[in-house]
Amino acid sequence: MASIADNPNPNPNQEPEQSIIPVLTVFKNKSILKNIFIVLNNNNDNDDNNNNNDHTLLVGRHPNCNIVLTHPSISRFHLQIRFTPSSRSISLLDLSSVHGTWVSGRKLEHGVSVELKE
Repeated sequence: MASIADNPNPNPNQEPEQSIIPVLTVFKNKSILKNIFIVLNNNNDNDDNNNNNDHTLLVGRHPNCNIVLTHPSISRFHLQIRFTPSSRSISLLDLSSVHGTWVSGRKLEHGVSVELKE
């Protein structure tokens, strides 16, 4: 769990707001190869006019992906991550990857969008 540090607490008697940061983990033979922390940045000045729009990231080995993972178990276009700022939600979509995408020990179905829960 991580505290939101750039949101000062106006009431000192209240606990600071807590949030879980979603993590994508790349495994091989039950060993962790990489952890990718997904952080939605609300302080981007360029997004002032796009606050209600979805933001999509592609994850894979292909150089055109937003997040490039150079491991043979990762497909060229492996996963889509969609951020919806208006509802502060993050959803994942497996793009028919060969080795699959796993969330909390469960394999995602190809082509089925799954929203991450806190």
